[in-house]
Amino acid sequence: MRFIDRVRIQVHAGDGGKGIVAWRREAHVPEGGPAGGDGGNGGDVWLVADPQLATLLDVGFRRIYRAPAGRAGAGQKKNGKSGEDQIIRVPVGTMVYYEGEVEEEGDPRPWQQDDRSDADVEAEADEDADEDADDSFTWSDDDPDVFEAPAEVDEGEDAEEAEAEPGIEATSEGEGELENVWIAEPSSPGSPGSPGSSGSSALPQRDPELAGAPREIREGISAGAQRQQMAEHRREAPRRSPRRERGQLIADLDQPDARVLIAHGGHGGRGNVHFTSSTNRSPDRAEPGTPGEAMWLRLELKLLADVGIVGYPNVGKSTLISRISRARPEIADYPFTTLAPQLGVVTLPGDRTMVVADVPGLIDGASEGRGLGHEFLRHLERTRVLLHLLAPDPTPGREVLADLDALEGELLRYGDMFEGRPRVVALNKLDTPESQALVKRARRALRERNIPLFPISAVTGEGVDALLEALWRRLDMVRSRPSDAE
Repeated sequence: MRFIDRVRIQVHAGDGGKGIVAWRREAHVPEGGPAGGDGGNGGDVWLVADPQLATLLDVGFRRIYRAPAGRAGAGQKKNGKSGEDQIIRVPVGTMVYYEGEVEEEGDPRPWQQDDRSDADVEAEADEDADEDADDSFTWSDDDPDVFEAPAEVDEGEDAEEAEAEPGIEATSEGEGELENVWIAEPSSPGSPGSPGSSGSSALPQRDPELAGAPREIREGISAGAQRQQMAEHRREAPRRSPRRERGQLIADLDQPDARVLIAHGGHGGRGNVHFTSSTNRSPDRAEPGTPGEAMWLRLELKLLADVGIVGYPNVGKSTLISRISRARPEIADYPFTTLAPQLGVVTLPGDRTMVVADVPGLIDGASEGRGLGHEFLRHLERTRVLLHLLAPDPTPGREVLADLDALEGELLRYGDMFEGRPRVVALNKLDTPESQALVKRARRALRERNIPLFPISAVTGEGVDALLEALWRRLDMVRSRPSDAE
């Protein structure tokens, strides 16, 4: 199974179903009144930490996740069915980052917009400036080489002409307060629909400006009555996630069965049964459902382990973890056999257990991206104890103490999260003459730094028990700290 620890996915919460305009029509029930039901709410999108998963491989295969939308309402005051929640299961230790809103199909993805060159941005700005210049001037018919500025529009004249037009105006109250509300303004005397008019008392339904207005509006219900009715049935504000910046951490699922709500589903629209009032007994309007949230997410997996093994390639890290646990990584006599982190559970006497992580071999410049670089160094961020595994190497310029200094230097350049973290140093391959010759010299040099050395042989198991007990003591010390206990 491939180890995938970083993917980008697109999540869509379900849209809300629309409300329905319906009427109660039964025998012996005259003027039954409105009976339109509400639309169902859209499904939400959740992320759940599953302890049975070890990689983001399954999540990466399916890049787009959509929660079902709510169904539309029905007659007889029946509400539509709400959409079921979309559950996305991820491994424990997954970090969720916000990558941006979902744009229209064909638009560049949010993380690709940052890759545009400055020349492209300047070219777009020049094109916009040219378009603005073209809109600001008109060419004269008398002389093609002379252009004239367009005549300014007097807003006062437009306002007077609008006030002079007879009839009913369809306006809305403030933005975000009353959606899709038709308000009847008082008509001027003598206009159609006014008490002093000789014509019909209601405007014809085919009037283009009032084609979508409710019947009560067309019959001249006052603006005050409409405002009062809609204020009593004001729509609940849709659920929305807080505003986020690109790259912002949304959640860290570092506990088994932890769950987080990522995208809210839309609200279902209300049917016409909600808009009945003393002045409007037969409302013929309903609300559409609100859209669900949609966004891009970046998922990164950081392994949760108690001990992280750090070392150069071909020092015996995979052999050691296969000796102390049931993990079975690939083992060979050439470097870089481990291309993906491995986890192993170590059992000690007295029902003591700890999780050990074997990460791919470290090379010089890993903190700057050489080799696997950050692909494995970030898996060490959550470990509580670091095990530096050293071994003799015939490569020219390779020395055991120099390797230790290089490992510490790469960790220091990567970040300050490793400062103050307990370390244990082990010298592997004790079953070879080269390693036996290095034990005394390496132990003497490390004693000057107050660093104990544990000679071991991962092949024969010599010295491994003492090493595990030393790791457990340091792990127990870290767990007993007040900051970790909280």
